[in-house]
Amino acid sequence: MPTVLIVDDHQVVRRVVRHALQPLALDVIEAEDGSAALALAASYSVDLVLVDTNLPDQDGFSLLQRLKALPHLAAVPMIILSSSGGNDEEIRAWEAGAAGFLSKPFHTQALREVVLHALGTG
Repeated sequence: MPTVLIVDDHQVVRRVVRHALQPLALDVIEAEDGSAALALAASYSVDLVLVDTNLPDQDGFSLLQRLKALPHLAAVPMIILSSSGGNDEEIRAWEAGAAGFLSKPFHTQALREVVLHALGTG
């Protein structure tokens, strides 16, 4: 079963994402900030990471690059979640090496499609 790491400082967003991904039979783990995400990434075999752009301890783009710098995560797809959703953020996500970009609020089906595509199953 693939493991997805959700990194978002809002518990409600993490809960919504977890609920949306439930039918996909994924193991979901959660982090509320970049430090917790790095710790979880060191302890778990992660197949996909969903990263919010605005975290309390660092921005999501920096976290994405720090995660990608870890040898065991270099090839792991990562998707940026943004509440501002501007074109600049989307371009920045692609430049940082993101495998996908979603603006919040997002539709459940759009999230599932991006996740399945990133995992290579959709």
